[in-house]
Amino acid sequence: MGSAERVVVVDVETTGLGRTDRVVEIAIITLDEHGQIRDEFETLVNPHRDVGPTWIHGLTPTMLTDAPSFDDIAVAVAARLDGAVVVAHNISFDTRMIGSELTRAGIDIRWGTGLDTLAVTGRKLAAACRDHAVILHGAHCAANDARATASLLLAVADRFATAGKPAHTGICSVGSTQLVARAAGAFVHEPAPYLVELASDIHLEPDVADYAVLLDQALADLQLSAAERAELEELARDSGLSAADIARAHRGFLNDLIDTALDDGIVTDDEIDRLVRVAALLNLDPHVVATRTNPFRFTDDVVSLEPGLTVCFTGDGDTAGRALPRAELHAIATAHGLTPVDAVTSKGCGLLVAADPATLSGKAKAARKFGIPIAALDDFLTAATTSTGLPVTVLRRHGVASVCEQCGDSWTATRRTRVCPPCRRAPSVRASAAGPPTSIVGTDILVCIDCSRSWERPRARGRRPHRCPDCAAAVTA
Repeated sequence: MGSAERVVVVDVETTGLGRTDRVVEIAIITLDEHGQIRDEFETLVNPHRDVGPTWIHGLTPTMLTDAPSFDDIAVAVAARLDGAVVVAHNISFDTRMIGSELTRAGIDIRWGTGLDTLAVTGRKLAAACRDHAVILHGAHCAANDARATASLLLAVADRFATAGKPAHTGICSVGSTQLVARAAGAFVHEPAPYLVELASDIHLEPDVADYAVLLDQALADLQLSAAERAELEELARDSGLSAADIARAHRGFLNDLIDTALDDGIVTDDEIDRLVRVAALLNLDPHVVATRTNPFRFTDDVVSLEPGLTVCFTGDGDTAGRALPRAELHAIATAHGLTPVDAVTSKGCGLLVAADPATLSGKAKAARKFGIPIAALDDFLTAATTSTGLPVTVLRRHGVASVCEQCGDSWTATRRTRVCPPCRRAPSVRASAAGPPTSIVGTDILVCIDCSRSWERPRARGRRPHRCPDCAAAVTA
């Protein structure tokens, strides 16, 4: 607390994430030097505009009709903040939103040095509360979140390296204010975007935590509009983040999503769809997703060696200690009515045979990319001579992710395109143009298809290399 006599824990729900968005609910919990609650202030706020994402805050326009505007409560808010150390979970967001509202109301505030429970826990509020045995009743209600943050503050108080410094508004008198608190249980439950659940337990590094939280909220609908990209860029500048810091935040966010998807040992088609779309929105190499999720997406099957089936061999074989040159393998395939081919393509190959189906050869990677079955050589020879079914493994295919250059939406399809179907049907609409998904950070993150090593390079147009410099040099040699 430093020289202050009290602490105020604040939380707001808002119409969105930008500086032009408005507060729709605010709570301020005042604690004394013993951590005891001395005052609770909470009210809904009528923003006199669209209420924003109801699936987050559970509020509808009807619920805010009789609520005061922020101008009506500005003095009461400023008086509670004056002289107190301000605490919040992701304090830069709450103070930015409250500060903008106070400025609109003609009130200046100096925030002093607040305490951020997000910075010391590195976790979203719900996860941080679970980690520290703090009860959170109904998240995304400002009063509930503020009370939980107050309890969390007491649990992690010894982790703050320095004391806070009080805020100053110059307003000490509260005055009378008509408040409209959210009724108990008043929360409209709209389905949350799928990515919200997948991102519920992401870990946040302290120096990029604020940026990562904003990124999480902006990506919830798997779309990054021009306004959202601008907000992210502005926050990065305000936080002093370098391009390398932003790239690290993006990689960490994607890897945490992948960790969550892998927790149950199963990666569903929905999960892989979301993951590759996030990679595209953040301009990360999709091989990051493939490298980590492929081992969890194999399925076992049995195929029949029907005449005309096209089959490719990864190289010379060996069985029972006897070498089988590729020419002999082709002869065996031909003798059983199969059609040998030399390359793995999406339409020209129906089966790949390898000494070890787990091989990371270029042909095997292409087969997995195209969803082509892979069989062990010994199993192939047995099936060919006994006319029995051939056991194979198949990697379930997924679409290629694209990001629309006009609206910032993402989707998956069989090939990458630059404009989504709705924008192609309305080419004259440019008001929400998102621009290419390369505006956030100036580097590409790439993963080698041979050694799986990741590396960065300055962003450049044209085809991305699929091999790291070392592997590319080895192939050339």
